[in-house]
Amino acid sequence: MAIWELIVEGMSASAQAGQPWLTGGEIVNAVRVIAPETNPTSIRPDINFHCINDPSKKHSPGLRYLKNPRLITDDPTMRGKRYRLLTEDERRSFLASPRDDLEQFSYTQVLEWLREPSIVLTVADGGPADDNDDLVEELAGPALLELHMQDYLHRNWEQHFPRLTLYEGANGREYVTRDPGVGTIDFLATDSGGDFVVIETKRNLPDRQAIGQILGYMGWVKTKVANGRQVRGILVASGVTDSLRMSIAAVPNLELWTYEISFALRRELPAGIPS
Repeated sequence: MAIWELIVEGMSASAQAGQPWLTGGEIVNAVRVIAPETNPTSIRPDINFHCINDPSKKHSPGLRYLKNPRLITDDPTMRGKRYRLLTEDERRSFLASPRDDLEQFSYTQVLEWLREPSIVLTVADGGPADDNDDLVEELAGPALLELHMQDYLHRNWEQHFPRLTLYEGANGREYVTRDPGVGTIDFLATDSGGDFVVIETKRNLPDRQAIGQILGYMGWVKTKVANGRQVRGILVASGVTDSLRMSIAAVPNLELWTYEISFALRRELPAGIPS
């Protein structure tokens, strides 16, 4: 099988398990589960080359994304971006009117264009293509908070984790272990006592697989980084099942945090004016 076919197979299996969005490192791991002999360094380029809005796609031999679009990323500008498979309808829409500038636009704008190709996309406020401040703010809205949980937490770190400091500064976000069997940690931080805290965010309802993942991260940090210091974990999720609650209760140094997303509309019109 070609590497792109392994990527599709691995991501399809992950989507069926309830995790359609994967980081590059998680895609590498999914491929190596299917084909352990695959060189990890050959997988990441194929991820980029078949993604319609990853900036690195333009380096692909033969511009593969124009001929065989397979992936879309949630935020082209973000380190540690996540990818999902295009639906067949999205693939057909792109192939009907392919374009090479989609990395300039927010994820929601790209989806609107894919679902209604007649929509004309223009860079926000007429700014240059490399000025993504408007895109970042658009992606931070409550409607996309769940999808961009990592970005939201990072930009509001002191509000939610006032007693934690990201390890190695900015590198603590999407901490790259450089171990193909481990992958990338969402956040690696230290507390006031110098002990390590591994934070893993789950946008979908997590299960025991999520516990195994964060325990793997905690074990790696304890073995490779902690140098005798304690390691604890925080799993951030949208909800909790009884099974998950009981599983976490049996794991020392692991906490479960949940989040809620709210959206409110308030009528500001003066009385007597119809809405």
